[in-house]
Amino acid sequence: LCALAARGGGEGWWRAEGGQVQEIWRGADGALLGPPTVSPDGGRGAFVMRRDGRLRLQVEMADGTEPQMVGENLNVQGTASWSPDAKWIITGGNDGQGAGLFKIPMEGGGAPVRLSTGLAANPVWSPDGGFIVYAGTHVGRFAPLLAMRPDGSPVELPTIQLNREGERIRFLPDRKDLVYMPGPGGA
Repeated sequence: LCALAARGGGEGWWRAEGGQVQEIWRGADGALLGPPTVSPDGGRGAFVMRRDGRLRLQVEMADGTEPQMVGENLNVQGTASWSPDAKWIITGGNDGQGAGLFKIPMEGGGAPVRLSTGLAANPVWSPDGGFIVYAGTHVGRFAPLLAMRPDGSPVELPTIQLNREGERIRFLPDRKDLVYMPGPGGA
């Protein structure tokens, strides 16, 4: 179990396992801007933090070792999500050429791959790896739920508006069922 918690000096990342609690990231070292996303095998975590005036994505082992910045040319927007095989992380951001959705290779380094253009936030990769859902450009308090395949090709969804105050999107474990926080009219 991993958790985001505040303890004097900012939010930090904590791990509880076997009755033991371990602090992975101290908030005093830089406040985390959202909960970490844990790799499917539980071995690594990725989190967004402010560094050098930009929102950056950092990956570490679940015990807090081997920290590395990934997608360094991105100014990250929202949270990130791991591919089911843990070979990629997907996140919204801006690479200096404009906003978009990017997948970042976790093996062998490499530059982020742009999958879309336009505002994209809080992506979630489906457990089967077949598609990615994310929040599009905000209009007032709401944002459309959008989807694509990992190669960037679009996936048609019914019109679904997300409440910007939460933008909570999740797949049920080992299924294609999607749960989201609805916007106006509860659709």
